[in-house]
Amino acid sequence: MKVYKPTSGFTLVELLVVMGIIIVLAALLFPVFSSVRIKGRENTCMSNLHQIGIAIKAYQAEHHAYPPPPWYDGNRYQGGVSALYPDYITDKGLMLCPDDQLAQREGETAREKVYSSYNGMVDPNTWQFELNGSSLPLRLYNYYGYDSDGYDVFTPPGGANPFISPVNSALPTWLASDGLTWRFYPRLMNRYAPDNAIITHCPHHRSRYGTTPDKQRDLVLRLSGRTDKVTIGPMATADGTGVAPWVHQK
Repeated sequence: MKVYKPTSGFTLVELLVVMGIIIVLAALLFPVFSSVRIKGRENTCMSNLHQIGIAIKAYQAEHHAYPPPPWYDGNRYQGGVSALYPDYITDKGLMLCPDDQLAQREGETAREKVYSSYNGMVDPNTWQFELNGSSLPLRLYNYYGYDSDGYDVFTPPGGANPFISPVNSALPTWLASDGLTWRFYPRLMNRYAPDNAIITHCPHHRSRYGTTPDKQRDLVLRLSGRTDKVTIGPMATADGTGVAPWVHQK
């Protein structure tokens, strides 16, 4: 007579315990994996900015001027970071931030238009730059100098803007107090712009840090080649110089 031994296996209680442990571990590790992914995208963006910094220096050495401000001609982007393609940047991917939703959503279309995340904020319906309350384009590329929000102070032709034609304009106090002249104004229309001048900055990571300016951060590229991570709130608030750090860029 054969004796059948009960087969070994997990009981229902044991399976529930194992499943509970797996769920707890997943809950603990998910934020870690998410943080690693976010950090990876920021590192990619920082690498992009570094390559752009090298390319724009090469452009200036050859043309004795920095690229003009960016614009969209109806087919592709001209000027700004886009002017570096294809002579100084051969990979269009270097001009796109991995957290730029427009670039990621439009993919090949964005590349065909030589779109860059670092030129400015773009209307996805028209591909033209978005406008602020004064109907001025929200450009990140620092050609004419920044306002206190970190956008180029471009004024349409005919508009009175001392930042574009400073010949007969009073020297800003924050420059004069350091014994400096308009030649040291941190903007790319000035081919002698100081190393602390910002080339552009990336606002596409802001939502990763929160919804308020005191928490949100941008990556900033300077002519020296250095990339910084700055907090939006303090950058937009006037300091001891009387203007916001976006303006003096020290």
